Amino acid sequence: DNISLASLKDFVKNGALDSDKEIIVANEYKEKMRIKCRDVDQKVDALSGGNQQKVILSRWILKNADILILDEPTRGIDVGSKYEIYEIINQLAGEGKTVIFISSD
Repeated sequence: DNISLASLKDFVKNGALDSDKEIIVANEYKEKMRIKCRDVDQKVDALSGGNQQKVILSRWILKNADILILDEPTRGIDVGSKYEIYEIINQLAGEGKTVIFISSD
């Protein structure tokens, strides 16, 4: 639900939410973003901080936003997750996305 939230209109078919498509896309982003969770139905607040950040980034990547404003995207997360998020940010910039990165790190 969190990954698809900003793109819900893309998951509506004949006036109803296509949950199967939503689950397929969520699983794709789980793999692509290396989100560590039991399954895509697990509540976001049960995930580590780094994985929560990856879910939020996935939401806006799925939305295909051209401009991302990231305010403290790596604050309070472990070094491994921090590195993975930096990799994602660099990849987005390499794809031509505009990334405004605000960090006290």
